[in-house]
Amino acid sequence: MPSNFKLDHFFKVNMSKGPGLYHDIGKKARDVLYGDYAHQPRTHFGFKNNIRWNFDLSCQSPDILQGVSAYFRFLVPDSGRVELRYLNDYFGIAAGAGVRSYEDGVFRGEGYYPVVNVSGVAGSTFFSLGTDVTFNVAEGSFEEFRVGMSFNSPFIHSSVNLDDKLDAVKASCYYSFNQLTRTAVAAELKHNFSTSGKTTLTFGAQHSMFPYTLMKARMNTDFKMSALFRLDLWNKLLLAFTGEMNMMASDSDKISKVGVSMAFNL
Repeated sequence: MPSNFKLDHFFKVNMSKGPGLYHDIGKKARDVLYGDYAHQPRTHFGFKNNIRWNFDLSCQSPDILQGVSAYFRFLVPDSGRVELRYLNDYFGIAAGAGVRSYEDGVFRGEGYYPVVNVSGVAGSTFFSLGTDVTFNVAEGSFEEFRVGMSFNSPFIHSSVNLDDKLDAVKASCYYSFNQLTRTAVAAELKHNFSTSGKTTLTFGAQHSMFPYTLMKARMNTDFKMSALFRLDLWNKLLLAFTGEMNMMASDSDKISKVGVSMAFNL
């Protein structure tokens, strides 16, 4: 297929979709590198310090007004939030409120604190610039402050973000080889400024041998390797099996994580 036809098709398909929301910046690369892998939020349930789990419930309403919708997410026991979203061809705005737990580790029921969040993105499907701010109401301080921009083309999706209250810079890119088999690669480079000066490069890939399966693998410069196998059953149930190996650990601790996740789409 001629490349100019691909480019024209991309422009026609994406002309009216707008820039999306702030979490859409770099989303394709994050999905390849981190989506469905075994990881836990800051606060989680635990059993004998080896088994950790949590529940994630999210829901988005149909449009209340033109371009306006409501979104709910409860990450039990870590956090919960409710927000309003507005999308058009040139802007994406989200504002909401929620709670987060005080704990960092296994949940002990020591309470929650309120937060408010505002994010906005301006641009188009090809280039967008946005910011995301979270304010801790209990302490009267900013808990998160992030800015980011993205550039998308028919061939590659790339983004640059300043995270951790502008203390870390993160650049990512995503390239799709075949949409039918969901074959794609992604890479992310992250550098911390003040804390450790650490720089980490993460590379990952995914491929679907059958329409109902997805295989993924990733590796970073900390010599951690991960693999994932996911089953998509009846378009409603997603079942993922993941494992992580730390090549720098001792032989008895090389396999550091094994996880199972299930997702139901209603």
